[in-house]
Amino acid sequence: MYNILPGQVNIMASSSKKEHPLVSNQAKALETLGKKVAEARIARGWTQRDLSERVGANEVSIRRLEQGETNISVVLFGRVAGALRESPAELLNDLKSEEELLDDAYEENRLEIEERTAAMGLRQLDHRSKKALLQLLGYW
Repeated sequence: MYNILPGQVNIMASSSKKEHPLVSNQAKALETLGKKVAEARIARGWTQRDLSERVGANEVSIRRLEQGETNISVVLFGRVAGALRESPAELLNDLKSEEELLDDAYEENRLEIEERTAAMGLRQLDHRSKKALLQLLGYW
């Protein structure tokens, strides 16, 4: 195996599995939603207890929602939006779409993808051609 770039991990080795971008961004989405709910509640001068009483949930559920610690049901989300006099769309408008999340994940991993593609091409070369290419690039 060849190390293509000095001091870096061998790009021909397989990397550990990464979470799907939609899964890894779930926490960020819950945090964003929680902040929007907290902002709307505070703007109305309500405590978490006030909101919990208006939606028929316990205060801990509201706290966990606002801190992005839990997923909530569609029913509770509808009650929260209604109590805050916010449309559900408005509370969700800062969340990224699936396409945006996938684009972000691709950009974050673009260099790795390009390196792996190059490595796959190198594997198809015979030893002599690999050595000549690496010499040309200054890595041999």
